[in-house]
Amino acid sequence: MSRSQVELLTRLALAGAVVVILVAVLLPAGNLGASDGRLRSVSEAQSWLIHGALFGGLGLTVGVRLAAADPSRLTRGWVIASVVLIVAFATVSEIAQLRVDGRNAAVGDWVADLVGGAVGLSVAATIAPPAIGRLVRVQPVEVGR
Repeated sequence: MSRSQVELLTRLALAGAVVVILVAVLLPAGNLGASDGRLRSVSEAQSWLIHGALFGGLGLTVGVRLAAADPSRLTRGWVIASVVLIVAFATVSEIAQLRVDGRNAAVGDWVADLVGGAVGLSVAATIAPPAIGRLVRVQPVEVGR
């Protein structure tokens, strides 16, 4: 698999992770849960686990995306920008819930988002580089070109 193919797959996975989070946190409460339209109640701890898992997946996907990037283009700035974007997305997604029927913003959910994102990035930093290295075939360079 070429590096460009891996980069494309990681872009698609990242877009998918963002869509899943947007649907999960911005769908009106009446569309979730029981057939009578009532939101299934989840405890605060369950809510934190859900938020942490969603943003853990996002952090993992962002980390894999960074690992798949051309090493010559990957700088500390990209890593910092990725962290800032995860924090911003977590913040905006919590604030946006204030305008959705049956939803609310919660500091605990926001913290769970941040912790999940950090854990996902950390896991990706550990496992993604060797995995990407095995996926990407080194293309031979032709002499004289």
